[in-house]
Amino acid sequence: MRSKIKKENLLLLSDEDKNNSYLLTKLLAWQKEWSDTMEWSEFLDTYFYCSKCKSWQEGQCICYAR
Repeated sequence: MRSKIKKENLLLLSDEDKNNSYLLTKLLAWQKEWSDTMEWSEFLDTYFYCSKCKSWQEGQCICYAR
């Protein structure tokens, strides 16, 4: 997974976080979809992966409201 992440983006993670598969997946998703429109810190703090929808959502996913 690390090989898919740009080196400058990998530097956004601490050494400890570079071993965290969830954060690596999140960083890769940010790099592919949101890096042009949003800072990493904002994505890190506000977006979460919904295992039911299989997508990244801001805050709580609406699928749980149904």
